[in-house]
Amino acid sequence: MPKEISGIIALISLRQMEQVGHIEFYCGKLYGIDVVVGCSGIGKVNAAIAAQAMLMRFQPRVLVNCGVAGGVAAEVAVGDIVVASQVAQYDLDTSAFGDPVGLVPGLNAVLLGCNKKISSEFLRVAAKLVSSRNKARLGVVATGDRFLSDRACGSRICEDFGALAVDMESGSIGHVCAINGIEFGVVRAISDSVYVDSVHCYRGLVDGAADVAAKVVIDSFKNL
Repeated sequence: MPKEISGIIALISLRQMEQVGHIEFYCGKLYGIDVVVGCSGIGKVNAAIAAQAMLMRFQPRVLVNCGVAGGVAAEVAVGDIVVASQVAQYDLDTSAFGDPVGLVPGLNAVLLGCNKKISSEFLRVAAKLVSSRNKARLGVVATGDRFLSDRACGSRICEDFGALAVDMESGSIGHVCAINGIEFGVVRAISDSVYVDSVHCYRGLVDGAADVAAKVVIDSFKNL
């Protein structure tokens, strides 16, 4: 969403804006690093289109995804920050053929690993940004084309994938990066949880959570 990248765009020394398809990409420097920032739109297909367009047009060495997510592990609280160690797609299901749920065709994997250096830096920065009541956590982010508000479904995703959080983009972005051999990282601030009134919680907290996730990326770029 635009709110998830507006803080980053505001800080880059802007060289140009370039439109590829429906996506506006903002090109510039952030703490001396060449960056391209784009807003994919919501959902797995939009995210995959944006990721592939970015890779083909700008040839980045690393792709970073940031934004908000919902908690599905009982220990993950609203206000926590989850840095992905791995991503998965919980709604990718060829189990009728004996495959495990989430298996990515062609990659023969359910969990796709993030770049460890990036994840480590995100986690270090996130630990400094969370409030005293919250935690920065490293773990699996599971993706599906659904805003998840059902506790039973969330608990099942947590159990099946070891997921801490769910979103609608990270798994498909990781899929695109893995196919293209590009390193990637993911950071998500928890705006809601299946253990509370997730819709009401999300509406009240999404803007602040989006700002926090962007702040993790911004501060991490000082050291990466």
